[in-house]
Amino acid sequence: LKKLVCEYLRSLSIIEDEKLDTELIQFREALKSVSGIITTNYDLLLDNLCDKNEFKPVIGQKGLLSQSHTIFVDEIFKIHGCVSDEQSIILTKKDYENFLEKQKYILGKLMVIFTEYPIIFIGYSLDDKNILTILEDLSISLSVEELKKVSEKWIFVSREVGIDDLIIKEHTVYIR
Repeated sequence: LKKLVCEYLRSLSIIEDEKLDTELIQFREALKSVSGIITTNYDLLLDNLCDKNEFKPVIGQKGLLSQSHTIFVDEIFKIHGCVSDEQSIILTKKDYENFLEKQKYILGKLMVIFTEYPIIFIGYSLDDKNILTILEDLSISLSVEELKKVSEKWIFVSREVGIDDLIIKEHTVYIR
């Protein structure tokens, strides 16, 4: 199954579209202002959009452990794997359970990144189970004041169907 998913994703390409082209140009320009990228996507879109000399892909926990590098600087941190390494992708329920159980190093790195860097979450909601797991861990580790300070550095970007305008609003997350 992983092989088929990887083959399919490798076969995809970006469609020609004037509006999309404008967004891609703006995205490439915005990349000049970030220190690193975290993604759960397996595809190669970010790899292809980024200058290979500026952002090095780091795939999963093995990628973190097998390389000496500075945390979250000039990296595309592919926490759920990549189509370039079929066995690395997290696809099934069992894969996700294994990730949460055995990938504590990645989760620890993410907690550091979430607290020490400004973060823009693109395409995630505050209902995402993976995001909520990290937020729950942070809520145990930090005081209310510390959580508030850290959360002020987070921006969630999502697109609602049928709405083209930018809507900015604050959210509150209640964690058990």
